[in-house]
Amino acid sequence: MNVVGPSEASYYIVARTLYDVLGFPQSPVFPRVSLTIVPRRLTSLVGEDPGRFEELVVSFDKVARDYFEKQVPPEVMRELEISQNDMRSVAERVTRLAAVSGKNTEEVAASAARKIDFELGRIREGFVAAHRKRILSENPFLRRAGEFLLPSGAPQERSLCSLSPLIYGGQSLIQALGALARSHVRESLERHVHHYVAGVAIP
Repeated sequence: MNVVGPSEASYYIVARTLYDVLGFPQSPVFPRVSLTIVPRRLTSLVGEDPGRFEELVVSFDKVARDYFEKQVPPEVMRELEISQNDMRSVAERVTRLAAVSGKNTEEVAASAARKIDFELGRIREGFVAAHRKRILSENPFLRRAGEFLLPSGAPQERSLCSLSPLIYGGQSLIQALGALARSHVRESLERHVHHYVAGVAIP
């Protein structure tokens, strides 16, 4: 029996017909466990809920941005929203008044309203950017975390020496990986092949 990854499994499927033509038996294959490692220092972005680790891997940029926005003090975000709504109300009233003066005036007022809305958005982005800069300076790994989770946009393909799990997580991680391996074998035999996501305390 050969333990194979997704690419190797596809080779075996393609070659099946050739084996049949040549009259050779094809060795059975078993899917290799597929695992994405999420460093523990990234879990602060989604809290301690393992169910959200997958979201962190699939939508890292969105999760990171949401996290940066949440670092802006709530009272600041409330004041920004109130100011934004007030300015929009003023712009809408001016646009309605301008409509009485003719199409050209209305178009100028509408253009000014769009510019005001755009600049208010820039102010909000400025607050988020300031907090993002501070967080990235405190945790530089976040700058390359997306590439770590999905190198070149593809699942991780890493080889760990036998001591790596013990060094990174101690005996508890060894036990957790053993339980995952047993679960993988059982589910694969039931034709339920999964990709696993695990938070690991790695440097």
